Amino acid sequence: MRSYIEIQRKKFPWVKGILVCVIVLVVISMIIPLVILHHKSLACDWLTAFMTFYLAMTTVALAITTALVIIWQGQQLKKQLELQVTTDLYREWNSGPMFKNRRELCSLLSSGGTVTDKSNPALDKVEGVIEFFERIASYYMNGVLTRGLIWDTFSFYIMRYYFYTHDVISNIEQRWGDDRTLYSDLTNLYNDLIEEESIRRGISKDIIEQGFKIQTERFKKSESL
Repeated sequence: MRSYIEIQRKKFPWVKGILVCVIVLVVISMIIPLVILHHKSLACDWLTAFMTFYLAMTTVALAITTALVIIWQGQQLKKQLELQVTTDLYREWNSGPMFKNRRELCSLLSSGGTVTDKSNPALDKVEGVIEFFERIASYYMNGVLTRGLIWDTFSFYIMRYYFYTHDVISNIEQRWGDDRTLYSDLTNLYNDLIEEESIRRGISKDIIEQGFKIQTERFKKSESL
């Protein structure tokens, strides 16, 4: 069960390699003019031409270095944002009110992994959980969280809760004016996570979903502790 955050900062050896190359280029560019000046037999035009080339290359090297640093900083800021968002989501997911919502929803599940009660109180219990996942899905669709990160953290719950409740989502949508956009992001995220699960485990979507159905009672117990 992936119920903990496992985020590692990726290192960027290619950035360090390019920076080393730039430094070597600058050093060589400083040595060559000194060699030319030392040999008076070399024409002055050569030195002028080389210095022009040197300035051009230095400018390009500095521009490339600046761009790489900006890209690297942007990646680090995105990782920090992902970490902060994921930490806040975990805090909410493990909060007392959310545990209550999870237990109440699981009490509605039949042994076959469906919600048969379509009353408004029952639908309220379903909304109490899937609204949380819809927010995660919105972060995903807007590029705040990556599919890989969500799969490593919340996919265990997202896939199962969506599978168990997707039949009654249409009932919730009808309550809100038959708005079919309410959980469209969550549907897209579910399909992407199932695809990710299928690739990583080497099994089909049907087998994965059949496993959810078989595991219903075990899942209910784990969420009621």
